Amino acid sequence: FMIWHVQNENFILDSTRIFRKAFHLLLFDGSLIFPECILIFGLILLLMIDSTSDQKDIHTLVSSLQQV
Repeated sequence: FMIWHVQNENFILDSTRIFRKAFHLLLFDGSLIFPECILIFGLILLLMIDSTSDQKDIHTLVSSLQQV
């Protein structure tokens, strides 16, 4: 289990590194607008999930996010 967990973490780190490089290239070596866009997009996504689902789905989403 621990080996899989470490491999999974490495995969997540590699993918975030790749995404970061791609976004830095897209946004002229990383502007300050990008993190705010992620924040706003995340909030909108949470609001959409909140409005389209009932409380039971929210609790499962929160518990799954806590496991990650």
